[in-house]
Amino acid sequence: HHNGKMQRFQELHNRKITVIAEKLSCPVIGKNKETGEELFFKSMQEAERNGFKSGKISLCCSGKRQSHYGYEWRKAR
Repeated sequence: HHNGKMQRFQELHNRKITVIAEKLSCPVIGKNKETGEELFFKSMQEAERNGFKSGKISLCCSGKRQSHYGYEWRKAR
């Protein structure tokens, strides 16, 4: 009985990690609201390494937030 629960938990957990990994590896484009200059990042993690927050970019891409650090964000594909 207990093993079944654990296995189910691990399956859900692995699926969640896969979804998160797919989101993070999604290429994104940030467009500067003032200049119109566009920044391309091959992943949200790369954007994060350049000082942006992946969670905020994700909210912009899903339409729940307008901009992050003066950039409007969208998925590149």
